[in-house]
Amino acid sequence: MGEYINSEKTAWDFRSILWDISRAWWMILLIGISTALLTYSAISFLHENQYTVSTTFTVSQRGMKTNSVFNSSSTYEITQKFSVILENNILKKTVMEELGMDIFPAVMNVSVIPESNLIQFSVTADSPQNAYQILESVLRNYPKLSDYIIPDVVLQTLEQPQVSGTPSNLLPVKKYMTYAFLVAVIAVIALITVASYLRDTVKNEQEFRQKVDSYLLGTIYHERKKK
Repeated sequence: MGEYINSEKTAWDFRSILWDISRAWWMILLIGISTALLTYSAISFLHENQYTVSTTFTVSQRGMKTNSVFNSSSTYEITQKFSVILENNILKKTVMEELGMDIFPAVMNVSVIPESNLIQFSVTADSPQNAYQILESVLRNYPKLSDYIIPDVVLQTLEQPQVSGTPSNLLPVKKYMTYAFLVAVIAVIALITVASYLRDTVKNEQEFRQKVDSYLLGTIYHERKKK
């Protein structure tokens, strides 16, 4: 199939397209692998692992027995007030001074466990050690403020915090790499297909009659012979 000079109409020749794709298999594979590796590098560079340590409180009214519980609305109200305590700059400054930190490197969150008098308190930081130390410091220092904001309420620790070495925002890197590989392969195959379609060559006998101002005397097929 030779190069041609005069282009009139280009038709889809799937045999020619498949041949071009098969010849470029190494390039398709190389680009797919490179894209997957670049995706891994980008995720490793841009994504920062975060670690969460949490504990659980029981909510009860001061002076009552430990098993005396609040209703849902009361627990929700206590949760809102406890959130105010956590956002208080005095508490954060106290924690920073106690741990020798220049900034407060964590996010604290408190939520109500549905249909119960339980409050879950969590700390998320850039390392499990920081998260654990900050949570422990908050537990030691929050009563100094809670006596003023929620004086008639007792928050008792039900579950001791545990250090976890697994990030709480772990990304499925292998899945993203697989998606990147497939997208890159499909994109390259699509580009090769378009380039093959637009390439100004004679791909079959029909195109010869359309593009070449001459008579087709015959067709000689090429065969690969094994020695």
